[in-house]
Amino acid sequence: MSSHQAPPPEATEATPPAPGGDVGDRPAPSRADLPAAAGGGGPAAGAAAGGARRVTPVVVWACLGAFFVVLQVYVFASWILDGGLDVEKADVDHDPHLGMKFVGVLVPLSSLLTVVCLTVKFARDSRRLGRATFDLLMVGGLALCMWQDPLVNWMHPVVALNTNEFLVTGSWGPYVPGWQGAGPNQQAELPLPALVASLGALMMIMGVGAAMQWLAKRRPGVRPVPLMAFGLGVGFVLTAFSEAFFPLMGIFFWSRAIPELTLFSGHWFQFPLYEVLMAGIFFTSMAIVRYFVNERGETLVERGADRLAPARAVWVRFLAVAAVANVTYLTYMVGQILFSLAEGSPPDSLPDFMRPAAAW
Repeated sequence: MSSHQAPPPEATEATPPAPGGDVGDRPAPSRADLPAAAGGGGPAAGAAAGGARRVTPVVVWACLGAFFVVLQVYVFASWILDGGLDVEKADVDHDPHLGMKFVGVLVPLSSLLTVVCLTVKFARDSRRLGRATFDLLMVGGLALCMWQDPLVNWMHPVVALNTNEFLVTGSWGPYVPGWQGAGPNQQAELPLPALVASLGALMMIMGVGAAMQWLAKRRPGVRPVPLMAFGLGVGFVLTAFSEAFFPLMGIFFWSRAIPELTLFSGHWFQFPLYEVLMAGIFFTSMAIVRYFVNERGETLVERGADRLAPARAVWVRFLAVAAVANVTYLTYMVGQILFSLAEGSPPDSLPDFMRPAAAW
């Protein structure tokens, strides 16, 4: 259930909405347990301050979101206009494998279909409630994280994509300001899987949120810190059971991984364990933002949206959600970049169906 869904009629009649979670649907920590909610502000707070206007959290986050939108427009425009779509392939005699090409299309499309179904559900929830839910806004916010996909190779080639896959292009990473990695056309990118990877995080976030909701129902008095720690543990487990299998699909491989912290080190399907750490933190951070809401159903980044006109508020909220999604995803990328500074090892050999770009 969305964080902003209205409670069932019988719950509304019996009890007031419970703060700090899915309204009327799950027990949650008390308002005293949520420090962020204490500064939520509102018309009463504004009146107490003598009517003085102040910048609200949603406006601050929306400004940051607008910055990320402008940045990616610049990156993608530079990438296209400079001819960065072409990719130079490595000089290896590897032929595409039809089965792997099929997997490379089927997996992203099936994941995209799941996200579309969830988006339709969120849109219906929003129509029923008369306002865009956080979950619906999060779909768009995560889609706007797609531009960050190549940043894992900011300093060194860490992830190499299979250029035999469908709709492969050159990476737009070299057009991100400050880029330190290989130049244009030297690394590959798969726009469809990149988009699906950003949107696919939605399912992981929902999974972590569902686990937190389950614990809050089972232990109504649970404090926020243990609840968030539990969510982080679930995020680690979900990451370990999902991302460890992605290299086996032949879409990409880890071209630089710290041997002492890597499963199957030296093989083309090697998997760095710190990926579980960084991805788990990303999923759980977004789940925590989504879970804790104030009495108006606003997350931390949406506080103050009630002061705006409805038509304007939805766009400001969207930019705010896009900002927090980009910040948490950027945290993941920064972690991967820092790990890439350590001495890493590429696979000893690649299978016949795997052909990376020139710089791997």
